[in-house]
Amino acid sequence: MWSKTYTVKQQSEAGAFAFIVLILGIVFIANVLLNIGADEEYVSEVKNTAEFLRRFFPEGEPLYTEAVEAAAYTYMIKNELREKYGSGVNMLVNLIKGNISVPVSHLILGTLAKYILAIGLIKGFTLKIFKVILLIPLLFGVMVALRKKIGFLREIADELYARLYDPFGDRDIRVVLKVLRANPVPASIIHHLSEKGGLLKHSINVAVAASDKAIKRGADPKEAYLAGLLHDIGKIKVYVYDPESKTYRSTGANHKLMNKITVRELERRFNIRVPSDERIWELVREADREVTLKELREIRIDVSPVIERALREINVNGIEGKKHDGWYRKDLPFVIVLAHALNRKVTALLKESDPALPISEEPDHTGVHVIAYTNPYGSVIFKEIDGKKADDLGLFDARIGNEIFRAVYLIKKESIPEELLIRWGNSPYEVEILERKR
Repeated sequence: MWSKTYTVKQQSEAGAFAFIVLILGIVFIANVLLNIGADEEYVSEVKNTAEFLRRFFPEGEPLYTEAVEAAAYTYMIKNELREKYGSGVNMLVNLIKGNISVPVSHLILGTLAKYILAIGLIKGFTLKIFKVILLIPLLFGVMVALRKKIGFLREIADELYARLYDPFGDRDIRVVLKVLRANPVPASIIHHLSEKGGLLKHSINVAVAASDKAIKRGADPKEAYLAGLLHDIGKIKVYVYDPESKTYRSTGANHKLMNKITVRELERRFNIRVPSDERIWELVREADREVTLKELREIRIDVSPVIERALREINVNGIEGKKHDGWYRKDLPFVIVLAHALNRKVTALLKESDPALPISEEPDHTGVHVIAYTNPYGSVIFKEIDGKKADDLGLFDARIGNEIFRAVYLIKKESIPEELLIRWGNSPYEVEILERKR
């Protein structure tokens, strides 16, 4: 009796559940038909979403394509049904009567297009994560292998570079080139080729120039090339990298001394030969001066931080004795300064911050300091006055009283502190500016 009653109860509950499912199904289909759903905006939204997902999770295909096709197909069907039956209610009534032959599944699929996209996203995301998980050990293995081989690869690159810049096939030349390449210090801190690797570039330039000179003068070009590479080798110990400022700085060590120490170290460690012919080294010194001048002409040095200090320390208007380094009159728009005095003082101040600068405090090029060739005073000097033009170094001559002074700068009055002009006073000498003879 009990068993029979339970079976009837089960059947009753199953029937009730089936009825509820039927009602929900009818409500869902009615919602599909009564809701416009797959309109133009809806189809466009599905397409745009599919494009976005393809870009970042392409593994979700072909579900993205199916979603777009379903939305578009549903939109097309609904347009046809609207034209024929008018409202969604009429569509539902005719669907129940069996007057509509279009499968309901097509309409439902279009409404579920966004859910299909979501399934595609889950698939794409899962596969991508799976790929990444598989890729991590592979990448780790590659990194370990590269770390082991990186030294070997660097050695190959250095050897190829050395052979490229070794025109003589000489083992010692290649050794020095590799050392310079392994220590990419600048040629100077605030002067020529101050960038990383500048010393290597400068050394090759000097080596080439010295070798050319050796050929013309009957000396050994291979030895001149080697000496050119060695002439500044000590700078790899003079200049050090500062990780805080991310720039190189000078240790202040004596350049010539560090050169000797470094050359001896190369002799001991690599058994390289060092040219002993003094004529070769004289050619290198000559080549170094010429190359440095060429490199200086290619840059512009900002000496503005030291110009004022230099003017304070030179003897304008003879305020510290009878010797004059310059002349100032209140009625003139400039201060006349002997190029020799200003360049010497500016060079000395620059070398305070970089002792290894390859410039001398004394003139060594036809009476003009090396720094003059960089035209560093640019905006603070007159290059033309009363129709008279300065030479290519910005220099004039000047008649002061009855005496002519060669090679002077005309420093603009407005670039000099007022208190310094007051301190100098007023020169009693008559002044005439002259163009320099070309």
